[in-house]
Amino acid sequence: MSFKVLIVDDEPDMEILIRQRFRRKIKDGELEFVFAHDGQEALNKLQEDTELDVVMSDINMPIMDGLTLLSHLTDIDRILKTVIVSAYGDMQNIRTAMNRGAYDFLIKPIDFQDFEVTLNKTILELEGIKKGLRAQEQLSALQHELSVAARIQQSILPRQFPPFPGHNEFEIYAQMLPAREVGGDFYDFFLIDKDRLGFVIGDVSGKGVPGVAFRETYFNPTFSKNAGKVCGGVQVHITDPSKVEAITAATHMMVEAKRLYAGFDWRGDAGRWVDLLTGSTRFREMLMAGAPAAEIVGAWREELSEWNRRRDVYLLYPAARP
Repeated sequence: MSFKVLIVDDEPDMEILIRQRFRRKIKDGELEFVFAHDGQEALNKLQEDTELDVVMSDINMPIMDGLTLLSHLTDIDRILKTVIVSAYGDMQNIRTAMNRGAYDFLIKPIDFQDFEVTLNKTILELEGIKKGLRAQEQLSALQHELSVAARIQQSILPRQFPPFPGHNEFEIYAQMLPAREVGGDFYDFFLIDKDRLGFVIGDVSGKGVPGVAFRETYFNPTFSKNAGKVCGGVQVHITDPSKVEAITAATHMMVEAKRLYAGFDWRGDAGRWVDLLTGSTRFREMLMAGAPAAEIVGAWREELSEWNRRRDVYLLYPAARP
């Protein structure tokens, strides 16, 4: 992934020095540098090029100085990280810059090793923020999908009560409390004939994997043998941290993987590592024998309860359990 860095400095040698220092990363497409000679020119370039992520600016420049530039960057509606370059001992300007939102600072004369370390740190910080925003957008999209699904679920249930005004020999009223997000429960009723009434009730909530939702996802690895290929996978979304059990979710996923893929088996000594992680060969043997996930999980429930009972007397604080 390439990052675009805006260098703002009125010294003509700065562009030459930076292009020389980062020539390999520029050639490899890891970094791209854009140069401006004063704050106003920098603002113009930021407005023209929305891919500029990092600003490294001197303070003392003609037309518009670096501190004034900083005060204008808050008006730009996107994430920017700014590093201010100041003369040695100019702590007043450095403090002003940090108070106006600068992420970090460098001291002149510039040590280019320090310059590179600071730039890399700034890029990593920016990557983390962008990753978090992408995750938040995905969560919002998922919550919207769940909201739509919940409305669809509610819309198919009978709403008119009493449902059969011409029949006074019985009364029917119904209510369903929806799941936290969306469940599979439903009910319906209908007249089979003039003497018989049919009910259909589906109760599936709480029978699956608590606290998580699974959805299909695709990604494109940048390294390993699958680099450049489109790979499929499953995204595990935690919907209720208080209910989720990692081992239960993992068991369901492995049972489904075995069911969906003929020839499912352990590669190399992976089976031995599964035995070590689960404490015995029982998990692997039950999985390979085709046992359902609920049976596999249930196999250690009694032992887990006994372990928790014995352990509780030694805890300083109560253990948090679903």
